[in-house]
Amino acid sequence: YKWQLRRALSVDKSGKNSTMSGFNSSEGALTADSSMGWFPGYAINIETGEQLNIIFSENSADTINNGTDMLWNPTSHIVDANNNAVYGGMHYVYILGHNSDGAFSFPNIAGAGTLPADVGRYDFGKTTYQMLKGLTVLPYRYTAYPNTGTKKNKWAVLGEIFKDIMWCTMPISSANIKDPHNIPGDVKVKIRVPKPFRYALSTVTSPANTSFSVATTMAAGNNVSLVSTGVYSLTPLNSNLPTSAPSDVISSPQNGNFPMYTFSTNDLVANTYQAGTAQAALALINIVPNPYYAHDSYEQKRIDLLVKIINLPVKCTISIYTLSGTLIRTLNKDNNDTYMTWDLHNAANIQIASGLYVLHIDAPGIGERIIKWYGIMRPYDLQSY
Repeated sequence: YKWQLRRALSVDKSGKNSTMSGFNSSEGALTADSSMGWFPGYAINIETGEQLNIIFSENSADTINNGTDMLWNPTSHIVDANNNAVYGGMHYVYILGHNSDGAFSFPNIAGAGTLPADVGRYDFGKTTYQMLKGLTVLPYRYTAYPNTGTKKNKWAVLGEIFKDIMWCTMPISSANIKDPHNIPGDVKVKIRVPKPFRYALSTVTSPANTSFSVATTMAAGNNVSLVSTGVYSLTPLNSNLPTSAPSDVISSPQNGNFPMYTFSTNDLVANTYQAGTAQAALALINIVPNPYYAHDSYEQKRIDLLVKIINLPVKCTISIYTLSGTLIRTLNKDNNDTYMTWDLHNAANIQIASGLYVLHIDAPGIGERIIKWYGIMRPYDLQSY
């Protein structure tokens, strides 16, 4: 039935079930021996730093588009031969948040025992499986009491699952995926919602120190036990108080249950005197601005004329030529600066004319670089001497 678990046998990561040779029981029966498969990806909640549970589904009536194999392997078919929408076999993906509204279980649901009322932290889909499995003992339709009784309780359980779905999508493959472990490319989806950090929990928002009670009663005379009243305590999203932390948060954590990451820089060491790196860096040498239109932001005074030759090695010689090959200026660099300035004058300290020039940079032991530069000069603008 709709929103109930598939009755098929669980499969391992290779898609084999317990009736097949080579079945890996530690994978295929990790959570349950039926209804469970493996999604070829993962989801991280960047607000809390934790991995999230994932549900995927498929259209079990669509055998052509891999809808019955318990594997996430959508095809590229959007419609079938009769122009009916198939959407690659309808392999929906649901990302489940680790949320809490203060209720951690539904007690005494007839035939289902105690069901979780919140999806827990990453547990290979265990809590979600328990919630969905509880629905199988509740009739899909209850006509005598359409808005109460079993039907109401059923949607109460589904509602707890729905509130924990953070994101849903139905991908379609650009190429028919036959093996979900040999997908031709990676796909990354990043969703950013500005929110403060929580104690390893994303929850609903409410004013501080508030709560409400919900009494769920079953239809009398239908052999269904009463569901006791529960108190749903809502902690404000911006609360950083330890008392606001829900009961499934670690009691003695590192970093106060806030996201914490470790990394090492032991293998990140700067290498010096690397010839290959220096030669590759020659391509970064440039002159700015290029072209030069009468002035630039480097010039601070009325009589300034200035451009910069950037990304230079420690030692080099810069020779500046006209297009006719006449050498007009030589600049020598021997320091740790990464640039040199040129005042747009020649060796005789006369302002150059507008036009195209060629710069030759010679870095001993490394190589050479040739760049072209075009400048449009302005006349001197003197007001006083």
